[in-house]
Amino acid sequence: MPERRMQLSQALEAVGELGPFQFLIFSCLFLVGAFHGARMTSGYFFLYVPDHSCYIPPSPNLTLWSSSENGSSPTTYAAECYVYENNSASRHSLYTGHANEDYDDGDGAGIPCPHGWVYNKSVMTWTAAAEFDLVCDKKMYISHSNTALMLGSLLGSIGFGKLSDRFGRKVCFHTALIMFIAFGIGMPFSSNFYIFVVTYGLSAAASTGLFASSIVTAMEYVLPEHRKIPALLMNVFFPIGEMVMTGIAYGLRDWRWIGLTISAPAALLISYYCIVPESIQWLMLHKKYKKLDEILRKMAKMNGREIPLEAEDEEGFEELLQSNEFQQDAEERVLRRDSFFHLFKHCVLTLRVVITSYNWLVVNLAYFGLVYNSTELGEGLYLNFLLGSILEAPAHLLSLFLVDRIGRKFVHCFYFLLVAIATGISIVVCFEVEGSKWILLLMTMIGKFGAAGLTGTSFLWMTELYPTSVRSTGLGVGAASARVGAILSSYVISFGLHMTPRFGKALPYIVFCATSAVAFVACLFLPETANKMLPCTIEEALHFGRNQDEGEARRADHANYGAIGYRPLNAEA
Repeated sequence: MPERRMQLSQALEAVGELGPFQFLIFSCLFLVGAFHGARMTSGYFFLYVPDHSCYIPPSPNLTLWSSSENGSSPTTYAAECYVYENNSASRHSLYTGHANEDYDDGDGAGIPCPHGWVYNKSVMTWTAAAEFDLVCDKKMYISHSNTALMLGSLLGSIGFGKLSDRFGRKVCFHTALIMFIAFGIGMPFSSNFYIFVVTYGLSAAASTGLFASSIVTAMEYVLPEHRKIPALLMNVFFPIGEMVMTGIAYGLRDWRWIGLTISAPAALLISYYCIVPESIQWLMLHKKYKKLDEILRKMAKMNGREIPLEAEDEEGFEELLQSNEFQQDAEERVLRRDSFFHLFKHCVLTLRVVITSYNWLVVNLAYFGLVYNSTELGEGLYLNFLLGSILEAPAHLLSLFLVDRIGRKFVHCFYFLLVAIATGISIVVCFEVEGSKWILLLMTMIGKFGAAGLTGTSFLWMTELYPTSVRSTGLGVGAASARVGAILSSYVISFGLHMTPRFGKALPYIVFCATSAVAFVACLFLPETANKMLPCTIEEALHFGRNQDEGEARRADHANYGAIGYRPLNAEA
């Protein structure tokens, strides 16, 4: 009588690896992508700086920033950051009556706004930038806020990643969800800038944990060859969240109400506790066979599949999967022999780590840089953001259609080339073409299309380049590099504001173009992974893409010895 044994991949294939059950899971978890998209790009509206000027208390001989209503020539007038007197010889403050060393020595004697600012409310009635006066000498605080957002996201990916591996995707999801709701609702009530920054960063940490646990759960309910479907489709919902937020922002125009509106509805996701089960991969890894048996039977029923004959008895799947425990333990011991630092013992693999890390950095540098910089393209605050969001979804769908047909490498390099060309044209426009707002807007949208496509293909291609034994660590290194790129993007734009108008406007595009061009060339040296057996160990990764015959031999090993391609420990080398 043959030994009763079944691998999880075989059980998943038997009960339906891509059926109604999976699409129910996807439809629930993909909604998280919309919340994540709204949260991670909310700074576009929260930190928008309206036209502003120093506030001058009403007085018969003073005028406000807008204009003098009686048409008389004022003795004092206000600019963005200084109050000026027409009598430039006077170096005495109207308000203090003594010499002030902070006068501006430009066209006239100026004093930094002594009574605060007045803001134009025609575009946004109120923003966090106006709430906390992040203008003039505090303009760099906007970049600090974006840094807090990305640092929070980085800490969220690390902290919730460990929580997910230790206690399960479901625990991670609902812990992050509670934090997302709490900090998202609490942030609009911040009484000062420092509380705002802390809650802003923590809400990003929760959002990242929520998104990561969702995408991992979705991917672990399908076989490896289908994982690109949830990976790329989850990213489609990111721009959907941006589009919805644009409509909310346009209708409400107050950052506090916008923040509440994109956070409070997430409370509905608490119902997922009864709808979305734990990841079957996590249950298998932690040997929770009874719960795994329940889910597989439910999956077979929803997918219209018959329970396999060998699993028809009461403890069928539980017994069959548990019988593979010895083999799984042996394979895990093989996995543990590899360390991420072992990659740096080989020049080929070291170069691959450098290129993939640089790739993640540049992708997020360009993506978030183009998001933040689009506020400088004119008065169409909402239109600029909406156009960029609309273009993102087709980029991910195009990737889903092409990555298996023409390869990850070709699609990824095409997107990089598109970003480099679009931002290169933008540089020329900034220096040579006057009144070219629409040309610049078009190039920015094309660049954002390419950058959005890169976010999806990076997650797919760059993680496949690492061997199974260190793939999660490689993804973590990539996530850290991505956050560094996102942080740098905000400072690049801020530095441009302190330069001459023309060069300052062109500086972000110069940086995005140069870094994307280098990344394009570097990615040409990486191997293709589409329709190939992925490396499982560092030794296999060393030869991956270099020896086709060895790859075919590994393919035979995979067929003979199991789903992850390892020989048993007692097999001949």
